[in-house]
Amino acid sequence: MLYCHAHNRRVPYRDCTPKGLLRLRHYLDYFKAARVHALRALGIRYRSLEDDGILMPVVDAEISRSRPVRYDSPLTVRACFPEELSARITTQYTVFRSDSTNEESVLATGTVTVCFVSAETNRPIRPPERVRQALQNAEANPAKRPSPQGA
Repeated sequence: MLYCHAHNRRVPYRDCTPKGLLRLRHYLDYFKAARVHALRALGIRYRSLEDDGILMPVVDAEISRSRPVRYDSPLTVRACFPEELSARITTQYTVFRSDSTNEESVLATGTVTVCFVSAETNRPIRPPERVRQALQNAEANPAKRPSPQGA
């Protein structure tokens, strides 16, 4: 992977079923938050991309839950970006309890593919140079990467 970033959060009550389990649809919200914070840690803000007429709609998503996630659980969502960038970027996610990062503590995994799209033409475009450069710099300078504890 080119660049990984960890985002910490706690499961709020509103995201859970009456039995206190995290609803499936909220994993996508958590994945997006991790992706947004990962880019922000590199100096790329989603809002600035939108202001420049660049959208990043989701074109595909997969979620695999291995253990239940309960209300008020402290979570870490790790987002890992691929080495090769194109108009589509598939980011891989791993969700685990913040207090345990071993492989047995993985609660869920997933992938989300987004596509860079011109707001003007509604057509796919290449990733902006500043996004490519930020991710390449993160790979070239691992010591300068943001803290894995989130943004």
